[in-house]
Amino acid sequence: MLAQGGIAVAMSPDDNWRAHYQDTLKAGVFHNDPAATSLLVKNGVTAIEKMIQQGMAFDQDEQGNWQFGLEGAHSFPRILHCHGDQTGKYLTRFAHEHLAQVEIKENQPVTRLLLGEGRCIGVEYLSETREPTQLYGDAVILATGGIGGLYPLTTNDETITGDGAALAIRAGVSLADMEFVQFHPTLLTQDGKCYGLISEAVRGAGAHLVDEHGRLVMKEVHPMQDLAPRDIVARALTVEYQAGH
Repeated sequence: MLAQGGIAVAMSPDDNWRAHYQDTLKAGVFHNDPAATSLLVKNGVTAIEKMIQQGMAFDQDEQGNWQFGLEGAHSFPRILHCHGDQTGKYLTRFAHEHLAQVEIKENQPVTRLLLGEGRCIGVEYLSETREPTQLYGDAVILATGGIGGLYPLTTNDETITGDGAALAIRAGVSLADMEFVQFHPTLLTQDGKCYGLISEAVRGAGAHLVDEHGRLVMKEVHPMQDLAPRDIVARALTVEYQAGH
């Protein structure tokens, strides 16, 4: 699991959902859906509090206070972590333990959406024996991770290849905002191959982006410098790379 950083939530005494809301709108260059953004930052607090009550163990200091990290485009430290930079691993494990009633079918890819009376009524997938099999339900949710794996250098798993979008298009679903693909600015690469993600938490803890001469790359680019929104940092690093740095 490459993305491990943490979860942004306005729970610290100095923070509030309104500040989180404004930070999120600014990071999205105000292309965000305001209602969805408000719902996310407000309900996010309740959701995280419920997870904590159910046993999700985010990192705490010696006094038992939650440790909030600072990451790009946030005006307050509001990133909760678990075991340092292993949040993704432990969040996935927590979700799996609390969804015992959910059956997980691995390595059985969905090949098409089943339609009936003007709505989606299920999916067809290849079973373990590679036989086409139908599964019906009251609702179908496509949560397939986007198209990031199609790029030669990516923080996404190589299996994230836009299959969900393709299934939707073939079923006649209208897609929106497909041009918005967020690129994580910092990867560990060599000879055109990605060896892992360098967490944004590293910059949140004080690390700087510099060129081979020690020049601060982001100093003249954005007021937040190394903690500018990801799209701005990614573009700046692309310019540096193309210039031979």
